[in-house]
Amino acid sequence: MTGSTLAETPVWAAALSAAVCQARHSDGVSSGIQWRPGPECVWYTATDEVTVEPFGVTLAQGAILEVRWPAGESGYSVAVRQTKMLPFPKVET
Repeated sequence: MTGSTLAETPVWAAALSAAVCQARHSDGVSSGIQWRPGPECVWYTATDEVTVEPFGVTLAQGAILEVRWPAGESGYSVAVRQTKMLPFPKVET
């Protein structure tokens, strides 16, 4: 994960980053996902059409996969957003 310090990273987000999620491309080649921090979530923008594993979510090029785990909840939620709907501030790296 980039753009935040370890002290600012929620435990669930650190665990997700440690899980080594993969973006599987249509040619079968996989690449690691680098999660970006957002307000109360982490997100990944697809550079090509990919399937994000282990979620099994297919993203079009430019689509955003957002993962949240709200405080007090027993699990996470996943949403797919289009780039034009990106509500997050730009993260400097």
